[in-house]
Amino acid sequence: MNNEEPVCGQLAARLHQEADAFTRHTSTDPLPPAPVVLGHACRAFTIAAAAARLLDEHAIPHRDAYAVCADDCGHAVLALNEILGPHLVRRYTGGTVLRADITALRQKGEEELDLSTIEDTDHITAAMVTLGAALTKALTPMATDENLPPMMREAARMAADAADILWSHFGGDSGGW
Repeated sequence: MNNEEPVCGQLAARLHQEADAFTRHTSTDPLPPAPVVLGHACRAFTIAAAAARLLDEHAIPHRDAYAVCADDCGHAVLALNEILGPHLVRRYTGGTVLRADITALRQKGEEELDLSTIEDTDHITAAMVTLGAALTKALTPMATDENLPPMMREAARMAADAADILWSHFGGDSGGW
């Protein structure tokens, strides 16, 4: 066992940070309004899509699940953008701050993945499982909440499905690769 910091430590840390932020913003009592939860989910899916795309392009060994998750998270972002509109998306995703974050994530992630081993990428996949679980936990109950408008329930259902795919494809179902 190697006690050194994993090569992909910063990428994994960024994913854990996003999972923690999402949980912090969506686990209050009372729960935040649905658009707030969906806005924060949009940000988390944006980060997850970027990380999955990085893995798809740079990780060795390459796994088909990376592209599947990148695509599903990307579709979730598009759908949430459509339902929330530009104002709420900017407010809860950070707008230009998020774009800069994604740019930095891609640059650092490429460097990390080019030097990584299978053990290093295991830290990233564990972080993706954590993020997928946090998204699933918050979004699944919203999908059946009769107090929400049908469009919000449908957006929550679609996002919860994408979160479940993220969670399971990165190993949250304990099935591994």
